[in-house]
Amino acid sequence: MPLFRISVLNETFSACGEHELATASDAKTEGIKGALAMGSDEVSKGKQYFGAEVKIEQGDELVGCFVVSVGASPIENAKQKPD
Repeated sequence: MPLFRISVLNETFSACGEHELATASDAKTEGIKGALAMGSDEVSKGKQYFGAEVKIEQGDELVGCFVVSVGASPIENAKQKPD
């Protein structure tokens, strides 16, 4: 099975790991899902926005590069119940 290096990085952290996956498409999906999970965790902790670069490499070849973002912003004119 091919070996892919998946990197997720932004201004506060970087994470990198190697994964044996059947196809480049599977590696792209895995990388994006991982970044979305990180973003969801950050937003659920109160951060309004999370953005990261996801790079997928196989050996020395860049297979894909993506920007993943997750955010939550209140709508000012919406009626909201107090916490």
